[in-house]
Amino acid sequence: MYCSASAMDWTRSSWRMETGARVAGGWSRVTVAFERGGRSVHSTVAVDQLWQRAQRLGPPSPQGCHGQREGLGSAPGPTDGERDMGADTATGKFDGIRGAMRDIKLLLTDVVGGGKPDAGQQLILEVFFGMMGYVAKSDRLVTSHESQAANLVMDETDLSLAARAIAMEAFERGMRREIDAPTLLQRFTASHPGGSAENDRLHNVLLRLAAADGKLDRREYEAMAEITRHLGQPAESLDSRLALHKIAVKR
Repeated sequence: MYCSASAMDWTRSSWRMETGARVAGGWSRVTVAFERGGRSVHSTVAVDQLWQRAQRLGPPSPQGCHGQREGLGSAPGPTDGERDMGADTATGKFDGIRGAMRDIKLLLTDVVGGGKPDAGQQLILEVFFGMMGYVAKSDRLVTSHESQAANLVMDETDLSLAARAIAMEAFERGMRREIDAPTLLQRFTASHPGGSAENDRLHNVLLRLAAADGKLDRREYEAMAEITRHLGQPAESLDSRLALHKIAVKR
């Protein structure tokens, strides 16, 4: 399936489905090539999430798309923030990583666009995406919510190809626990101490990722308590944020 920018008006981008996994009734996951300004970036996403993004950013129907939209559904469902990232708009409960996208964009604002990141920008990428992977693996299982979150962040912050490569490597190393989390966070707090806006944003985003399904198990809670301590934040700040977002902790 191929949809051009004129058909989808996807921020002057085009996207092309390259591979997909079939399930009863249609496609379940696809690998998509996003092309813009001569750049091409590949991303693997859930089909319902991809289609929701297309309908949110483009016209209400796929007129002009070439190929069969098999199994994608004809009507928009909840946004990926509501459906894929754990939101409950009816009750006002935690809305997952989507709700933290503003903080993420502010945290990565100096990294967006441009060519190869400098040393300071690379540190931000390594800390943020490395800790994303670290937190995602804290319950010993990386779910689709968590793996999609990294791709979602990179797509929506428009990272350059060089920055995206650093981010993906950091995320994967974090998942494999090949990073020294205390040392990495110490490097971050040297420039952004506890109480700074950047420090608070990082803590908030990591908590939203850990609780992407609306709850924390014991291992995830302990990982976030460790992160809270190494960020130089008061221990009670974690429980305060959990209460604010109505996130349950499984004892």
